[in-house]
Amino acid sequence: MPTVSGELGGAGTLIGLDGTGGEVVVGEPGVATASTDPQLRRLLSWGDRTRS
Repeated sequence: MPTVSGELGGAGTLIGLDGTGGEVVVGEPGVATASTDPQLRRLLSWGDRTRS
């Protein structure tokens, strides 16, 4: 059976993938939103300006 960070994982085990660091973690990952991350808010504002 596969393991993640030494923990046993079977069918239905929830895992999260960190796209930046490449880590695999057991459980639901935190999600950055524009309201909580000023850098993300800035990036999204640039896209909004080009879309208009």
